[in-house]
Amino acid sequence: MKLMSLEEVYFKFEKFLYKLIQSWKRKFEEEDLFQVAFLGMTKAFTAYNADKNILFMTYLAAVVNNELRIFNRKEEKHLDVDSLDKPILNQKQDNENLSLIDFISDKTNYEDKSIFNITCKEVAAIIENLNERDKKIIKEFYFNNKTQKQIGEEIGLKQSYISRILKKIPNTIKNKYEGENKMFTKEPKITKAQLMEEAKILGTGREAIVAISKKYGLTERTIDTYLGKYGIRDKLNNAKPAATKDNTNKEINESKKEIPSNNKILQPLVLRGKVMEYRVQENSFSIKNLTGTTNLVLNANEIDDFIKELKALKEVM
Repeated sequence: MKLMSLEEVYFKFEKFLYKLIQSWKRKFEEEDLFQVAFLGMTKAFTAYNADKNILFMTYLAAVVNNELRIFNRKEEKHLDVDSLDKPILNQKQDNENLSLIDFISDKTNYEDKSIFNITCKEVAAIIENLNERDKKIIKEFYFNNKTQKQIGEEIGLKQSYISRILKKIPNTIKNKYEGENKMFTKEPKITKAQLMEEAKILGTGREAIVAISKKYGLTERTIDTYLGKYGIRDKLNNAKPAATKDNTNKEINESKKEIPSNNKILQPLVLRGKVMEYRVQENSFSIKNLTGTTNLVLNANEIDDFIKELKALKEVM
């Protein structure tokens, strides 16, 4: 399971929030709708119970859509979006569907259990690997706000059959997610010694994780977890000799002698700080965190604006 902050959840699901407000844009301003959606995301993050058989993405959609409905009731006398009452998960008998509001009405206190255990990227990857029929149904229902009847008419199936598929899909996604993200099994496909050797050769950055995961048939998330759990990343970082002014200048001078004067073939300069790694080239530089999971490329003429934006961000945090 992965603990995430509210800020991390926001960056993961920002685009998903915009998708949820699309059907309301004909009535209200996008900025107002997004504020409501953000409020719903905050409530979902606080109340989510990872022990229940509900994906966070499903729960998030339920909470946000309910907040949008409340907002609509306050602003309009009549509620004309009946699709928000559509069933999304069956936890009782086959003929007793739970609607979106049922998720919100649960009075159990989940504040001590707010473990966020799924990421948007992983869910999207799992959905893409579903069969074409199920993939279309889940996208039309959850992302395009179409009713079961509309989907059934489009693909030539009865509404009752669409309902059964929608009840099955969340568990299918959850099972695949949990199966792909078990940190350890009785017989891991890669041992600590093997991973250490691979990391010594390839490093522990993003490209190394991708290469190792492909070689051993594991997910990138699993390799990244092993690197942290085994303490390999820390061991390799601590084993690096501290850079001094003398040996740094020596390395730079030697590299200048070896590289021709044509600037186009100069290798980028890599600088590592406490939080980020900076790869400097002739007219641009890239930034990524030390785990290698985030990468940002900026041109030289964008640096000043970027610094201003960071300062502004610090003021509002």
